[in-house]
Amino acid sequence: MSDIMKPQLEVVRERMQRATPGPWGWFGNTKANHVYLATQRWGRHLVMDFARWGMQAAQPVFFGREDPAAISEGRVSNGTYQPAAKVPVFEVARDALSADDGRVYRTDLVGLRNADAAFIANSRADVEWLVGEVDRLQGIVDAGTAKAADGTTLRLIGWTCEHRWNTDADGKHLGWDHRKGKLVKQTNVSGSTYTLGQWGHDEPERRCPYAKPVFSIVEPDAVSA
Repeated sequence: MSDIMKPQLEVVRERMQRATPGPWGWFGNTKANHVYLATQRWGRHLVMDFARWGMQAAQPVFFGREDPAAISEGRVSNGTYQPAAKVPVFEVARDALSADDGRVYRTDLVGLRNADAAFIANSRADVEWLVGEVDRLQGIVDAGTAKAADGTTLRLIGWTCEHRWNTDADGKHLGWDHRKGKLVKQTNVSGSTYTLGQWGHDEPERRCPYAKPVFSIVEPDAVSA
């Protein structure tokens, strides 16, 4: 990973980890005049709802979770409902927690102090950046060589990937799971590492999406030859 890429990737990763786990989806009923964004698993946890704001307006309502990962791990996810009006980031004083703060002489907002709201607002730019990085890295893979930060030329020699998997009582394979080493099912757990073309990694259509490229240093004489 390049020195330029890493800081931005960590920003995107942190935003993702602080947000409610996905996948998300829209739900509601038109006859009930209700639409909301929520998780598609784990009991449909709220991501964004809407509430009356004064007599003629509405505002988005989010849920501030103390530990978002608790949802996907089956633990209690404590938190509070956060109407947009309660968590604004004011343009003139971005650390002010209320319009009553003396520094807030104008109440224009530029964000909301909620992890899901921040994730939504940044998703367009984050996805565009990530797709650009995928295209750039795919170009490196297709070319077979890459440049390290110190200018060293590297050549792609294969792929590596760590798998954990499950089998049923008869030893039948149930499927891979790469999510932080957690297993989909808890039956006859096994695990290993496969590298340099094993399990079809050298075939793009069969390659594990979590496989990482392995490079070797190319000697200067070999580069100029």
